Amino acid sequence: ILYSVAMLSLQEKDFDAARRHFARLLELPFPDPGAVRFFLARTEEEAGNSRKAVEYYLQVPDGAHYLSARQRATKMMASEEGGLAAARALLQASNARGATEKTILVLIEAQLLREADLHDENLEFLRAALKSQPENQELLYETAMAAEKTGHLAEMETHLKTLIRLQPDNAHAYNALGYSLADRNLRLSEAYALIRKASVLAPQDPYIMDSLGWVLYRQGQYQQALTTLTAAYTLKEDPEIAAHMGEVLWQLGLQEDARTLWQKAAVSAPDNATLKATLKKFQP
Repeated sequence: ILYSVAMLSLQEKDFDAARRHFARLLELPFPDPGAVRFFLARTEEEAGNSRKAVEYYLQVPDGAHYLSARQRATKMMASEEGGLAAARALLQASNARGATEKTILVLIEAQLLREADLHDENLEFLRAALKSQPENQELLYETAMAAEKTGHLAEMETHLKTLIRLQPDNAHAYNALGYSLADRNLRLSEAYALIRKASVLAPQDPYIMDSLGWVLYRQGQYQQALTTLTAAYTLKEDPEIAAHMGEVLWQLGLQEDARTLWQKAAVSAPDNATLKATLKKFQP
């Protein structure tokens, strides 16, 4: 009962009550102290006490919440000036119970590098991790995306094709390769076939629908592209979908509708790179 009350207090953002109840639980023979420490850390994080939150996250023992605690702690550490190196060292010293957890720790570290815009360093880091596990499907995908980000398109394609060979029902691998080609206006027939395969595997995924709309646009099928992108945006009001949909509207002569859509998207995601590039292209 006390645990339930503590969780409800956290949900209602009554941080003082949550702290009190979680602290009391730590004094009792509660069967999952790791969960208590994790949610005590969440309480401090949501209350804005990042240093205290990190302290509690690092006290979470091996168990169900261990990796999530490490991820949240290192994300906060890396956001501090000079904290990235310490966060990476902590991840590399963390316990990994088997190959799966080792991969998760690698992916967490890669995310920190990506969020710090250290894309070249991230690619080298992932290449090294993939070398020791050349058929690890998660590492293949992440390395491919890092290669694409740094302009190593042949490497990206190699990794994604390997992933498709290993996992022929991986919709995101087909989509990533198809979208990369479509976005660069390359091999559009092949791009369309890849994205169509992805859409068959995941027909209600708004990001795959966005890719399909984008390749249709690249092929000059504006009305079909608009229908597909409208469906995607209905499912997910994502700024990149809005950027693509607005560009199609513009080409159809509906410039005012495009501006309205872009302005709405810019309010919720002013820093989105795709949206900013689209606005600069059409509204310099």
